[in-house]
This record gives sequence, structure tokens and C-alpha cells, in this order.
Amino acid sequence: MNLGPQQINSVNPNWRPRLQPPSPDAIVFDMDGVLADVRGSYRVCVIRTADVFGCRLTNQMISKAKERGNATNDWELTRDLLAAEGIRVELEKVTDVFQEFYLGYDNYPGLRLKERLLIKPDLLSKLAERYPLAIVTGRPRDEATWFLRRFRIDHFFKCLIGLDDARVKPDPEGIQKAIQELGVAEAWMIGDTPDDLKAARGANAVPLGIAPSGEEAMQLALVSAGACIVLTDVNELESILLERFPS
Repeated sequence: MNLGPQQINSVNPNWRPRLQPPSPDAIVFDMDGVLADVRGSYRVCVIRTADVFGCRLTNQMISKAKERGNATNDWELTRDLLAAEGIRVELEKVTDVFQEFYLGYDNYPGLRLKERLLIKPDLLSKLAERYPLAIVTGRPRDEATWFLRRFRIDHFFKCLIGLDDARVKPDPEGIQKAIQELGVAEAWMIGDTPDDLKAARGANAVPLGIAPSGEEAMQLALVSAGACIVLTDVNELESILLERFPS
């Protein structure tokens, strides 16, 4: 799917859409929804945490919040969705409940075990042979590392910027740090929310979006956030990169 950006906002007034983006010097990935399928983990944690505090949330409500933006941190997102329903809860309490569902406790194994890998390891290997790869995620660093090691893909990435290392997207700080650490000039950023793409633009990286087939609202939100290309599957990078820019 090749959708061009429809509007530019003030995230980076010097940024302009590049419908034919240049070959990257590096690739920066968001994690959740790009490398990791979190529909059975983080999404469910938001819903179950809200339920503990007497609020019934739906996946549609979460998706719409993600489309609006400023929703990278799922702990804060849960608190804000509760507040929108008239339930005020301190962030610390929300986080504690959320983390119990996500990490597990006693005999409860934790919903992070529901996560699966979205990108094919063979594709990651091909990409890593040609480009330095980085991750900029709203996850805490230890949770991101746990996922990468679980699926044995940590060695493909030269840089990991987590919640502990930079302000969350749409602030561009994390992507700027990754680009600086990789020592490159031209990077592509692959994300699945407007926050990812606004952060990419703020860091002067080429923003590519990912939204599965059937999620037209998010696809349009990514276009409005400045996506040069919107993919329906992260594995489409093989044709976008390896075929468009043969070595």
C-alpha cells in the first residue's frame, strides 16, 4: 500500500514528504505492533487493569486513542482512558496492576507470554547484513530485551532505546539518540502509530507506517501523520527495501 502524506504539522517544520524516499543508511523499528504482536498482552492488560478499577474498555476505544496520538505509554494511556470515563486513579496504582497482569505473579504466568514475533527472522537477518538496525520503543528496556532474547533476535540490533533512555514518542529524542549512536545520516523509521511517525519526522528520519488490512482508520491516521508509505505487514519491507534498493 503506497499512501502519501496529506498534511504536515509543526512537529518539524523543515520536514517535507518524500514519496520516493532515498535508500536508508539505517533502519529504526518501533517494537509493539511492528516487531511484536501485543494484541494478547498489552492490549489485554489495558482492558483488565481498567476492569479492576471498575471501568469497561474495548479494543476500539484503545485503537481510537492510539489514532489520536500521545498514547505511547500504555500505563498513562490506561490512566487517561479511566479518567475519560470519570475514574481518577494515580498512575502508580495503574502501573502496579498493569504490571501484574503483564509480568505475572504467583501462579499467574503473565500476558507477555502471549506475544509473538511479527517479522520473519530470515528477513531480519537479510536486513542486518545491509543496514545497522535499531529499536526505539516505549517499553522499559528490560521488557524489550526480554522479548528480543525470547525470540533470539537481539543480536540483529546494534541499538536499543527504551522507556528508560529517552522521552516517549512523539518526542523525537529516542530516534535522535538511535541515529546518533548508529552514526548514520539517513534513517528510516518503521512504526504503527501517529506518535511513531511524528517522532520520526521530528528526528528528520523517513517515516513508514504499518497498519493491517481492515484498519482503514489507522491507515489514514498514519498518512495524516506523514507516512511516506503505509505497509499492511512488516514483512513487506523485503520488497520495499531489498528489491527497490538492490545491493
